[in-house]
Amino acid sequence: MTAFSAREAIKAAALRLLEERPLREITVKDIVQECGVNRNTFYYHFRDIPALLEDLITDQADRIIAAQGPALSLADCLETAAR
Repeated sequence: MTAFSAREAIKAAALRLLEERPLREITVKDIVQECGVNRNTFYYHFRDIPALLEDLITDQADRIIAAQGPALSLADCLETAAR
């Protein structure tokens, strides 16, 4: 597994786990077991779970911005995010 694919696998595993249970019940151990990497690989890519979440939120914000196109107003951006 390449570094890029390991990073993406970790993010995908975290998203799958978030669909199953609340964030407070998810550990690094759960994430690495879900995606089949070791803890060192997790910590190579992310400082901790909050850093992973920040990356996931940034990814989603980038998708929203790309889907929105040129924003006319903050309200337009928020409406797109809500959808």
